[in-house]
Amino acid sequence: MSIRYKFFFAFSVLVALACALALYGFRGVSESGDRVARLFDGPLIAIEHARSAHAAFNEARVLIQTGGSSDALTTPLQPLGMLLAGVADDLSIVDERVKNTSVASALLRAKARIHDWSEAELSILDPPLAGLTAIPAPFAIERKSDDAVAALDDLVETVAAYGFEYRIAAGNAVAASRQTMLVLSFGAALVGLLLAVSFSYSMSKPILEAWRFAESIAAGNLTNRIEIRRQDELGGLQHSLVAMQSSLKHREDEDQALMERVLFMAHHDQLTGLSNRLQFTHALEDAILRLDDQADAFSVLVLDLNKFKNVNDTLGHPVGDELLRQVADRLRVSVRESDVVARLGGDEFAILQSAVGSKPQDAAIALSLRIQQLFLQPFDLGGNTVNIGTSIGIALAPAHGAVPSDLLRKADLALYEAKSSGHCFTFFAASMLQVVEARRIMEAELRLALARNEMELHYQPVVDARTGLTCAVEALIRWRHPVRGLVPPDQFIPLAEETGLIVSIGEWVLQRACADAARWPENITVAVNVSAVQFKRGDLFDVILDALVKSGLKSSRLELEITETVLLENEQEFLTTIRRLKNIGITIALDDFGTGYSSLSYLTKFPFDRIKIDRSFTQGMGIRSDCDAVISSVLTLARGLSISITAEGVETDEQFALLRNAGVDFLQGYLFGRPVPLGKLQFSMTPRGGSPAGRLLSASVHPQLKALHG
Repeated sequence: MSIRYKFFFAFSVLVALACALALYGFRGVSESGDRVARLFDGPLIAIEHARSAHAAFNEARVLIQTGGSSDALTTPLQPLGMLLAGVADDLSIVDERVKNTSVASALLRAKARIHDWSEAELSILDPPLAGLTAIPAPFAIERKSDDAVAALDDLVETVAAYGFEYRIAAGNAVAASRQTMLVLSFGAALVGLLLAVSFSYSMSKPILEAWRFAESIAAGNLTNRIEIRRQDELGGLQHSLVAMQSSLKHREDEDQALMERVLFMAHHDQLTGLSNRLQFTHALEDAILRLDDQADAFSVLVLDLNKFKNVNDTLGHPVGDELLRQVADRLRVSVRESDVVARLGGDEFAILQSAVGSKPQDAAIALSLRIQQLFLQPFDLGGNTVNIGTSIGIALAPAHGAVPSDLLRKADLALYEAKSSGHCFTFFAASMLQVVEARRIMEAELRLALARNEMELHYQPVVDARTGLTCAVEALIRWRHPVRGLVPPDQFIPLAEETGLIVSIGEWVLQRACADAARWPENITVAVNVSAVQFKRGDLFDVILDALVKSGLKSSRLELEITETVLLENEQEFLTTIRRLKNIGITIALDDFGTGYSSLSYLTKFPFDRIKIDRSFTQGMGIRSDCDAVISSVLTLARGLSISITAEGVETDEQFALLRNAGVDFLQGYLFGRPVPLGKLQFSMTPRGGSPAGRLLSASVHPQLKALHG
């Protein structure tokens, strides 16, 4: 049965008992009230009127007695009649109010005695006019009067006795009603208590079980079970608690799995599943704590992928991610279970080679060779076959330190040295710290160089291959260090790009070069190199426009040289900037062309006006067939795209003749002039090095000219 029906049944029973008790109480109160009312209306009023009749009769007797001594015997008749009428009325009321045989008998006697007395008195006071009438003797009348008084006294006593008895009966009835009410109330309370106990007993156990079950759930114990026997609301509650427990258990399992996932993600790389820098640092700390003897020595290897950026930029980031995953798989198989492999970020990995015994250097060399051997195999990246190498920097513990950050830093220094020297792997050496310190000092000095006016521009001429006359100059920055003297750009420009100082340096170069070129002849243009870092800033167009406006230089006299490095990142954004620059008349040249394998694709994507062939191809021309083939291909491609060609690194007359006859438009190199300060720069109308005709060599002497012409 449903709990609501049980509640309804119990409540109905209690209401019925309450109603019955109320009805009985109302009946008892009504009866008690009736008895009290009848007591007032009957015996009490009857007693009053009996006493009134007694008093009126005594008054009539007094009247007769006083009236009898008077000379006029007829005087008391009227008052006597009124008093007797009052006595009669009182006795009639007594007769109406009290219905009792004893009272009725006493009333009849009283009436008879009063009647006898009144007849006797009247016969004396008002005798008949004719005939003889017997007149009672005075003592007889007195006796009748006493009898009447005695009868009235008896009536009063009888009515009073009746009233007392009635009062006792009424009190007994009220007491009986009260007792019955108490009994019924107690019975109703007992029945209600029994119902409550029965109902509570039938519900307390499942409620207690449900409460304990809910407590266990609240306490986090989600494994307890509860037996469900009921089909009512309590059973539904228990079902709900079980469902809630199941839901909470499922959520707890999900939270636990999520927590494990979060903990895993906090200590592992999401892409490769390897340990991350945090986990690797913890592993280093644990390994350092175990450095009790030589057997606990370990090695830290930091690896960097060679040419990963080219793969990532040319084939796309998804392919680059797949390459990183495959690299991680190869590193896993190259180490022992006790070793830790981590991805520190980007294409940088690290290995903790633990328990290497007394010869940690030999173990590190063996591991490095295994890794190099694994990297000799090409990577299959979804149809793209890629060959990449790796450079490894190695630090040994405790030989090189016993602090995690210090060991990683020294392994990084060794890695930097390995990449710079082209070695497969390099161990840390104390001399590397000196290089780092020198680099730090140079960075600090470089930050002050502009403020101290230590930067200056040198200009190298660019000649027209047909006329041999100077048509342009390239602005090349130099750093006149107060101690080191003149520092070439290859010693500080890479550092400036890494630190971001190239932005302020590049702005200064643009401002200075435009200001200098504004004072040159109108036919001379100036070429300025622009770094990829300047493009990334996003305000290069505004910087160049500001330099042109301040200097007054025509935009057509400014040439910007960019390398393929600029084109490898944010291709669309950089293309927009290049087009805006071309729209205002600035010439765009692709510098160091041929040094990257992706240059040809950029020629069709970017609106270049000029291509500058790298000096390495110029130096190998006429000596290496591959250099001749590259130059010939570039010339053919440039003609098809209507792009002019500038060859860098021209140092001999033979190179000049070959390039001119091959169709190169502009030439630049030591043959025409070295970079010089502005004060030494001259613009002569005479062709550089004499007449161009004097530089021409016959094709019979240089048969490769035929190939270049072809």
